Amino acid sequence: ALPISDLAIVQFEEGKGFDVALSDCSAGIAVRKTDTELLEQINAVIATLDRDKEEAMMQVALDAQPLTLDE
Repeated sequence: ALPISDLAIVQFEEGKGFDVALSDCSAGIAVRKTDTELLEQINAVIATLDRDKEEAMMQVALDAQPLTLDE
């Protein structure tokens, strides 16, 4: 892992950043290879989500991240 001092926040002027479609964003959940029961439980929950629900959850997460909060 990188120490915080090795990270930097880059801010672009309005309209000069990146345009990324929400559908291009993805998330992952890491589990140990030996946690097969947990993985099955996670996959069972994910299987119940439709695309609209996934996108709504991703939008909530993106809106809550520090880089998108109004200062």
